[in-house]
Amino acid sequence: MAVTTTKINGTVLKVYIDTVLLGYVTESSFDTSANIIETSNKDTNKFSEFIAGRTTSTISVSAMHQFNATEGFKELFADIKTGTAVSVIISNENQDDFEWTANCLVSSLSISMPDDDVVTYDCEFQITGEPTYTVIS
Repeated sequence: MAVTTTKINGTVLKVYIDTVLLGYVTESSFDTSANIIETSNKDTNKFSEFIAGRTTSTISVSAMHQFNATEGFKELFADIKTGTAVSVIISNENQDDFEWTANCLVSSLSISMPDDDVVTYDCEFQITGEPTYTVIS
């Protein structure tokens, strides 16, 4: 397959946990932030100075809850209870496009059970180590 050259519809990007499709996902995001360390002192005068510190990343997912999901709330709940690390992949599985891959711990998991609406859950993964953004081969 050829690399996607048009705008990407978010629907095609799927989330996989340990290579198993996470079921019924409605939204996902990948966030990275850097710790910025201030090094200002009396010699820097009026303008502050900074250096880069550690970088941290998270992956967030929202999904509809279904009891029959192969990978879903039940499995994520077990992972957060035991502190089990999981491999998370965000990909469209299109050769020559890019995908995100990371080793993660489930850092938060919440479920919403509204009246007369779909039961949903939100999950956040704390990436441990360096995530990758690589070409799909």
